[in-house]
Amino acid sequence: MSSNYDVFVDDSIENYINLYNEGKNINRDIEPLQNENYRVLSLANTDIRVLDRDEVYEKLVRLDKIKFFLNDHVVRNTVTGKDTFVAGNRYFYMIPVQTVKGTIVDFIFRRTFDSQLNGFDFKKNRYHSVKPIKEDTIKRVPFMYGFYKDFENFDYDSRNGSKPIVVCEGSKDCIYLKQFYPYVLSINTSTIGFNAYILRNLTNKIVFVSDSDETGTKEFYKDRYILKNLGFRVLKVKLDKGIKDPASYINYPELEETFKKRFLKTIDKSEII
Repeated sequence: MSSNYDVFVDDSIENYINLYNEGKNINRDIEPLQNENYRVLSLANTDIRVLDRDEVYEKLVRLDKIKFFLNDHVVRNTVTGKDTFVAGNRYFYMIPVQTVKGTIVDFIFRRTFDSQLNGFDFKKNRYHSVKPIKEDTIKRVPFMYGFYKDFENFDYDSRNGSKPIVVCEGSKDCIYLKQFYPYVLSINTSTIGFNAYILRNLTNKIVFVSDSDETGTKEFYKDRYILKNLGFRVLKVKLDKGIKDPASYINYPELEETFKKRFLKTIDKSEII
Protein backbone atom coordinates (compact mmCIF):
# COMPACT_ATOMS: atom_id res chain seq x y z
CA MET A 1 0.00 0.00 0.00
CA SER A 2 1.69 3.19 -1.13
CA SER A 3 1.58 6.29 1.03
CA ASN A 4 3.74 8.79 2.88
CA TYR A 5 3.47 6.51 5.91
CA ASP A 6 4.86 3.34 4.29
CA VAL A 7 7.56 2.95 6.89
CA PHE A 8 4.93 2.82 9.64
CA VAL A 9 2.03 1.05 7.94
CA ASP A 10 1.22 -2.49 8.98
CA ASP A 11 -1.98 -3.35 7.14
CA SER A 12 -2.23 -7.00 8.14
CA ILE A 13 -5.75 -8.29 8.68
CA GLU A 14 -5.03 -8.74 12.40
CA ASN A 15 -4.68 -4.97 12.81
CA TYR A 16 -8.00 -4.42 11.05
CA ILE A 17 -9.60 -6.97 13.35
CA ASN A 18 -8.20 -5.03 16.33
CA LEU A 19 -9.75 -1.86 14.89
CA TYR A 20 -13.05 -3.67 14.34
CA ASN A 21 -13.04 -4.87 17.95
CA GLU A 22 -13.08 -1.21 19.07
CA GLY A 23 -16.50 -0.81 17.47
CA LYS A 24 -20.02 -1.29 18.79
CA ASN A 25 -22.54 -3.78 17.45
CA ILE A 26 -25.15 -1.88 15.44
CA ASN A 27 -28.05 -3.98 16.74
CA ARG A 28 -27.05 -4.15 20.37
CA ASP A 29 -24.78 -1.35 21.57
CA ILE A 30 -25.83 1.87 19.87
CA GLU A 31 -28.80 4.13 19.38
CA PRO A 32 -29.13 3.73 15.61
CA LEU A 33 -29.38 6.40 12.96
CA GLN A 34 -32.65 5.31 11.35
CA ASN A 35 -31.76 5.66 7.68
CA GLU A 36 -31.46 3.31 4.73
CA ASN A 37 -27.91 2.26 5.53
CA TYR A 38 -28.80 1.22 9.07
CA ARG A 39 -32.12 -0.41 8.20
CA VAL A 40 -30.47 -2.63 5.60
CA LEU A 41 -27.27 -3.42 7.50
CA SER A 42 -29.23 -4.28 10.65
CA LEU A 43 -30.72 -7.22 8.71
CA ALA A 44 -27.32 -8.91 8.43
CA ASN A 45 -26.70 -12.18 10.22
CA THR A 46 -23.12 -11.13 10.93
CA ASP A 47 -21.67 -8.74 13.50
CA ILE A 48 -21.40 -5.32 11.85
CA ARG A 49 -19.74 -2.65 13.99
CA VAL A 50 -19.91 1.14 14.00
CA LEU A 51 -16.84 3.21 14.96
CA ASP A 52 -16.07 6.82 15.77
CA ARG A 53 -13.17 8.12 13.70
CA ASP A 54 -12.08 10.49 16.46
CA GLU A 55 -11.81 7.63 18.97
CA VAL A 56 -9.67 5.43 16.71
CA TYR A 57 -7.75 8.19 14.94
CA GLU A 58 -4.26 6.81 15.66
CA LYS A 59 -5.19 3.32 14.48
CA LEU A 60 -6.56 4.73 11.22
CA VAL A 61 -3.32 6.67 10.69
CA ARG A 62 -1.29 3.51 11.25
CA LEU A 63 -3.43 1.67 8.71
CA ASP A 64 -3.16 4.54 6.23
CA LYS A 65 -6.94 4.95 6.21
CA ILE A 66 -7.28 8.34 7.85
CA LYS A 67 -7.44 10.25 4.54
CA PHE A 68 -10.70 8.55 3.67
CA PHE A 69 -12.27 9.31 7.05
CA LEU A 70 -11.15 12.95 7.06
CA ASN A 71 -13.22 13.52 3.95
CA ASP A 72 -16.05 15.46 5.57
CA HIS A 73 -18.37 17.52 3.42
CA VAL A 74 -19.79 20.94 2.77
CA VAL A 75 -23.15 20.01 1.29
CA ARG A 76 -26.13 21.83 -0.13
CA ASN A 77 -29.40 21.46 1.77
CA THR A 78 -31.91 20.89 -1.02
CA VAL A 79 -34.74 22.24 1.15
CA THR A 80 -33.18 25.52 2.33
CA GLY A 81 -30.65 26.01 -0.47
CA LYS A 82 -27.89 26.70 2.09
CA ASP A 83 -24.48 25.06 2.38
CA THR A 84 -23.70 23.28 5.66
CA PHE A 85 -20.65 21.44 6.96
CA VAL A 86 -21.41 17.79 7.77
CA ALA A 87 -18.96 15.39 9.39
CA GLY A 88 -20.11 12.70 6.99
CA ASN A 89 -17.24 10.29 7.60
CA ARG A 90 -16.76 10.61 11.37
CA TYR A 91 -18.89 7.56 12.09
CA PHE A 92 -18.46 4.52 9.90
CA TYR A 93 -19.45 0.89 9.66
CA MET A 94 -17.01 -1.99 9.43
CA ILE A 95 -18.59 -4.96 7.68
CA PRO A 96 -16.55 -8.17 8.05
CA VAL A 97 -16.02 -10.27 4.94
CA GLN A 98 -15.82 -13.86 6.12
CA THR A 99 -15.25 -17.34 4.77
CA VAL A 100 -17.88 -20.05 5.07
CA LYS A 101 -16.33 -21.05 8.41
CA GLY A 102 -16.28 -17.47 9.71
CA THR A 103 -12.62 -16.49 9.25
CA ILE A 104 -12.39 -12.73 8.62
CA VAL A 105 -10.42 -12.05 5.42
CA ASP A 106 -11.40 -8.46 4.65
CA PHE A 107 -13.57 -5.56 5.78
CA ILE A 108 -15.84 -3.19 3.92
CA PHE A 109 -15.89 0.35 5.29
CA ARG A 110 -19.07 2.36 4.86
CA ARG A 111 -20.07 5.68 6.35
CA THR A 112 -23.22 5.84 8.42
CA PHE A 113 -25.01 8.52 6.39
CA ASP A 114 -27.19 7.74 3.37
CA SER A 115 -26.40 9.49 0.11
CA GLN A 116 -29.37 11.72 0.95
CA LEU A 117 -30.23 12.66 4.53
CA ASN A 118 -32.71 15.31 5.75
CA GLY A 119 -32.35 17.32 2.57
CA PHE A 120 -28.55 17.03 2.37
CA ASP A 121 -27.43 15.59 -0.95
CA PHE A 122 -24.08 13.76 -0.88
CA LYS A 123 -22.70 13.26 -4.36
CA LYS A 124 -21.34 9.79 -3.61
CA ASN A 125 -22.07 7.37 -0.78
CA ARG A 126 -18.54 6.02 -0.74
CA TYR A 127 -17.35 2.73 0.61
CA HIS A 128 -14.26 0.63 0.07
CA SER A 129 -12.47 -2.44 1.37
CA VAL A 130 -9.22 -2.99 3.24
CA LYS A 131 -7.08 -3.40 0.14
CA PRO A 132 -8.75 -1.94 -2.96
CA ILE A 133 -7.90 -3.95 -6.08
CA LYS A 134 -6.26 -1.84 -8.78
CA GLU A 135 -5.14 -4.48 -11.27
CA ASP A 136 -6.50 -5.19 -14.72
CA THR A 137 -10.30 -5.67 -14.63
CA ILE A 138 -10.37 -9.39 -15.49
CA LYS A 139 -7.79 -10.09 -12.77
CA ARG A 140 -9.66 -8.33 -9.99
CA VAL A 141 -10.28 -10.67 -7.09
CA PRO A 142 -11.87 -8.72 -4.24
CA PHE A 143 -13.23 -11.11 -1.66
CA MET A 144 -16.91 -11.73 -2.22
CA TYR A 145 -19.23 -10.94 0.67
CA GLY A 146 -21.99 -13.33 1.78
CA PHE A 147 -20.42 -16.77 2.31
CA TYR A 148 -20.51 -16.91 6.10
CA LYS A 149 -23.38 -18.92 7.64
CA ASP A 150 -25.62 -19.02 4.56
CA PHE A 151 -23.31 -21.20 2.47
CA GLU A 152 -22.64 -23.82 5.14
CA ASN A 153 -25.23 -26.15 3.61
CA PHE A 154 -24.48 -25.36 -0.03
CA ASP A 155 -23.88 -28.44 -2.25
CA TYR A 156 -20.22 -27.98 -3.17
CA ASP A 157 -19.92 -31.45 -4.73
CA SER A 158 -22.38 -30.99 -7.57
CA ARG A 159 -21.66 -27.95 -9.72
CA ASN A 160 -24.34 -28.70 -12.34
CA GLY A 161 -26.86 -29.83 -9.73
CA SER A 162 -26.18 -27.07 -7.24
CA LYS A 163 -28.50 -24.16 -6.50
CA PRO A 164 -28.23 -20.90 -8.45
CA ILE A 165 -26.06 -18.18 -6.94
CA VAL A 166 -27.31 -14.61 -7.00
CA VAL A 167 -24.66 -11.98 -7.75
CA CYS A 168 -25.03 -8.30 -6.88
CA GLU A 169 -22.66 -5.36 -6.65
CA GLY A 170 -22.62 -4.17 -3.04
CA SER A 171 -22.75 -5.67 0.44
CA LYS A 172 -25.94 -3.74 1.25
CA ASP A 173 -27.66 -5.31 -1.74
CA CYS A 174 -26.42 -8.72 -0.65
CA ILE A 175 -27.78 -8.31 2.88
CA TYR A 176 -31.13 -7.09 1.59
CA LEU A 177 -31.55 -9.95 -0.91
CA LYS A 178 -30.63 -12.61 1.66
CA GLN A 179 -34.00 -11.96 3.32
CA PHE A 180 -35.53 -13.86 0.38
CA TYR A 181 -32.81 -16.32 -0.72
CA PRO A 182 -29.64 -17.42 1.11
CA TYR A 183 -27.17 -17.97 -1.73
CA VAL A 184 -26.34 -14.35 -2.55
CA LEU A 185 -22.84 -12.92 -2.99
CA SER A 186 -21.71 -9.36 -3.59
CA ILE A 187 -18.64 -8.79 -5.75
CA ASN A 188 -17.95 -5.39 -4.09
CA THR A 189 -16.95 -3.77 -7.36
CA SER A 190 -18.70 -2.98 -10.64
CA THR A 191 -17.50 -6.05 -12.55
CA ILE A 192 -17.21 -9.75 -11.74
CA GLY A 193 -13.62 -10.06 -12.96
CA PHE A 194 -11.69 -13.13 -11.90
CA ASN A 195 -14.40 -14.08 -9.41
CA ALA A 196 -16.12 -15.73 -12.36
CA TYR A 197 -13.55 -18.52 -12.11
CA ILE A 198 -14.20 -18.94 -8.40
CA LEU A 199 -17.95 -19.16 -9.02
CA ARG A 200 -17.34 -21.76 -11.73
CA ASN A 201 -16.28 -24.16 -8.98
CA LEU A 202 -19.59 -23.70 -7.17
CA THR A 203 -22.42 -23.58 -9.70
CA ASN A 204 -23.29 -23.22 -13.38
CA LYS A 205 -26.29 -20.97 -12.72
CA ILE A 206 -25.95 -17.25 -12.01
CA VAL A 207 -28.73 -14.72 -11.42
CA PHE A 208 -27.66 -11.07 -11.59
CA VAL A 209 -29.37 -8.29 -9.68
CA SER A 210 -27.38 -5.39 -11.08
CA ASP A 211 -27.62 -1.70 -10.32
CA SER A 212 -29.84 0.08 -12.82
CA ASP A 213 -27.45 2.96 -13.55
CA GLU A 214 -25.39 3.18 -16.72
CA THR A 215 -22.34 1.50 -15.18
CA GLY A 216 -24.35 -1.39 -13.76
CA THR A 217 -26.05 -2.02 -17.10
CA LYS A 218 -22.84 -1.84 -19.10
CA GLU A 219 -20.92 -4.11 -16.75
CA PHE A 220 -23.74 -6.67 -16.71
CA TYR A 221 -23.36 -7.26 -20.45
CA LYS A 222 -19.60 -7.67 -20.06
CA ASP A 223 -20.03 -10.07 -17.15
CA ARG A 224 -22.69 -12.07 -18.98
CA TYR A 225 -20.32 -12.51 -21.92
CA ILE A 226 -17.53 -13.75 -19.60
CA LEU A 227 -19.83 -16.13 -17.72
CA LYS A 228 -21.52 -17.60 -20.79
CA ASN A 229 -18.11 -18.36 -22.27
CA LEU A 230 -17.36 -20.27 -19.06
CA GLY A 231 -20.51 -22.37 -19.41
CA PHE A 232 -22.86 -20.56 -17.04
CA ARG A 233 -26.58 -20.09 -17.43
CA VAL A 234 -27.11 -16.38 -16.81
CA LEU A 235 -30.33 -14.53 -16.01
CA LYS A 236 -30.99 -11.02 -14.73
CA VAL A 237 -33.67 -9.66 -12.39
CA LYS A 238 -35.11 -6.40 -13.63
CA LEU A 239 -35.49 -3.55 -11.14
CA ASP A 240 -38.47 -1.21 -11.19
CA LYS A 241 -38.13 2.16 -12.88
CA GLY A 242 -36.49 4.65 -10.53
CA ILE A 243 -34.91 1.98 -8.30
CA LYS A 244 -31.12 2.35 -8.39
CA ASP A 245 -30.15 -0.89 -6.64
CA PRO A 246 -31.84 -3.80 -4.82
CA ALA A 247 -31.32 -2.37 -1.32
CA SER A 248 -33.35 0.71 -2.30
CA TYR A 249 -36.53 -1.39 -2.17
CA ILE A 250 -36.45 -1.07 1.61
CA ASN A 251 -37.70 2.51 1.03
CA TYR A 252 -40.54 1.34 -1.24
CA PRO A 253 -42.66 -1.23 0.64
CA GLU A 254 -45.38 -0.89 -2.00
CA LEU A 255 -42.95 -2.35 -4.60
CA GLU A 256 -41.13 -4.80 -2.35
CA GLU A 257 -43.53 -7.75 -2.58
CA THR A 258 -43.76 -7.69 -6.38
CA PHE A 259 -39.97 -7.44 -6.60
CA LYS A 260 -39.59 -10.41 -4.24
CA LYS A 261 -41.91 -12.52 -6.42
CA ARG A 262 -40.03 -11.52 -9.58
CA PHE A 263 -36.70 -12.23 -7.89
CA LEU A 264 -37.69 -15.73 -6.71
CA LYS A 265 -39.38 -16.52 -10.03
CA THR A 266 -36.14 -15.72 -11.88
CA ILE A 267 -34.17 -18.00 -9.55
CA ASP A 268 -36.65 -20.82 -10.18
CA LYS A 269 -36.44 -20.21 -13.93
CA SER A 270 -32.63 -20.46 -13.85
CA GLU A 271 -32.91 -24.01 -12.47
CA ILE A 272 -35.07 -25.34 -15.32
CA ILE A 273 -33.55 -23.65 -18.38
